[in-house]
Amino acid sequence: MQRPSLFLAFAILIAPAWTGSALGHDSTPDTTQVSLQAQAETEVDNDSMRAVLYTEAEDASAAKAADTANKTLGEAVRTAKAQTGVKVRSGSYQTFPLYDKQNRISRWRVRAEISLESADFKGMAALLAKLQTTMNLAGVEFFASDEARRKIESELTTEAIEDFRRRADVAAKALGAKSYRIRDLAIAADAGGPPMPRPMLQARAGAAMSEVAPAPIEAGASHMGVQVTGTVTLAHKGD
Repeated sequence: MQRPSLFLAFAILIAPAWTGSALGHDSTPDTTQVSLQAQAETEVDNDSMRAVLYTEAEDASAAKAADTANKTLGEAVRTAKAQTGVKVRSGSYQTFPLYDKQNRISRWRVRAEISLESADFKGMAALLAKLQTTMNLAGVEFFASDEARRKIESELTTEAIEDFRRRADVAAKALGAKSYRIRDLAIAADAGGPPMPRPMLQARAGAAMSEVAPAPIEAGASHMGVQVTGTVTLAHKGD
């Protein structure tokens, strides 16, 4: 993980508060409100992998097409579950008709998917190679796990808040304030959005694909950031 970098900005909104009567001799405001913003961000190494595989079957009978797809899918699920550290989830399941030139239903096609997730990249690569003898690979995505994101988010939040306080100190000194008080604070985490599957181009699964070599894995990194915004009240007079 790279060292977090800070991007800082602050805007001053002056809202003076007056003391004494309108005819008082002292025209110096008691307080000034200052809006500040600080942000910390970094890149998080992706430590998890998700892949979507599918099978398709076609027949004049919808039941036969479903039976063929179900058998292929069932065998793939059993193979995946036998692999340690792999989470297996059912994906979409679709049955739709195919039409002839006279716009009549001539055949039926069934498409069934499974989703696999693991932190063991090497094991997943080997598993996908095995499953691609009977299944098609729709896409692969890499992402940082929830545990890794929570840890980094906590660190970034601490850094952003510390810098917010430093910015408040700078603003107070620059405006000649005696002290300041934080009125409100908002913290927002930016996880960079959900990962998108990467489409994989390949030949269709079948008898010709009796053996598939594992694909090289480059997980990359995901962007994370935390932004802190708030308002501080600068006191220009002592108690």
